Amino acid sequence: MIKSGLFFSMLALLFSNTLFATQTSAKWQLTQLTEKKQFEVKLECESAPSTGVFQNCWLTLKHLDETIESASVFMNGGMPEHHHGLPTAPVVSWSKESRAYIIEGLKFSMPGYWELNFSIEAEELPKDQTTFSLNIK
Repeated sequence: MIKSGLFFSMLALLFSNTLFATQTSAKWQLTQLTEKKQFEVKLECESAPSTGVFQNCWLTLKHLDETIESASVFMNGGMPEHHHGLPTAPVVSWSKESRAYIIEGLKFSMPGYWELNFSIEAEELPKDQTTFSLNIK
C-alpha cells in the first residue's frame, strides 16, 4: 500500500507534467522566414487566435537549423485597415522550460485582419524582422 504523502507527491508530479505538456503543445501554428531570410520563425498557439481572450502563444526562432535562445525579440501589431494597434502590450521572453519565447499579454479586441510584427536582434547577426498576417474570426 502506498503511503498517502508519497501518493499525493506522485499525483502532483503527474499533474504538473500534464500541465507542462498542455502548455507547450500548440494546436495552431504559422511558420515563415524573416525579411533578410536569417531566421525561420514559428508562431504557435494553443488554439487559433480569436477575440476576447488572452492568447497562449509561443515563438520559436531558428538560424541554420539551430534554435536561437538568446535573441531580443520585440513585438507590436494591430489592425492596419482600422489604423490602431493591439489593445494590449504583449511581452516576449525566453522560456527555458518550453524552449521557446513565450508571448504574454496578447489579446485581439475584434474580428478582422491583424498583423503581428516581430523585431529580432541576435548576437553577430543583423537586426531582422517578420510580420504575421492573421484573419481573426
